[in-house]
Amino acid sequence: MSAVVAVLPEGAELAPGYRVVELLSRGQALDVYEVYSEWHWCTCIAKTVRPDRTEARVRDRLLNEARLLSELRHPHLVRALDLVEGPAPVLILETLYGDTLEELIEDRARRMPAAELV
Repeated sequence: MSAVVAVLPEGAELAPGYRVVELLSRGQALDVYEVYSEWHWCTCIAKTVRPDRTEARVRDRLLNEARLLSELRHPHLVRALDLVEGPAPVLILETLYGDTLEELIEDRARRMPAAELV
C-alpha cells in the first residue's frame, strides 16, 4: 500500500513568484493548482509533476506540453505563460473562464455535428 502524498497548502510557494491558492485536481501523474502570480498580478493555473511520480517520462510529457503550448496560438487554446524548470517542472497557464468543451457537449440536447466540435 502506498502512502498518501500531501498536496501543497494555501499560500505555499509552488515555484518562485507563484503561491498556491488551491488544488484544482490530482491526476495519476500531475497536480493542477490555481496559483497567484506575483509576476502577472493575477491567478493562473499551474501544472506540476506529483511528488510521488518523478519518472522521466512524466516530466518529459509536461515539458513537451509546455513546448507545444508556447508554439501554438489559437483563441480556443490556453496560453502557456511560463515554464519553471527543475527536478519538478511547473507549467504556468493562463486562466480561462467559462464552460469546458466537456460541459458544452454534455449540456446539449442532441449530438453536436463533427464540424461544430472541431
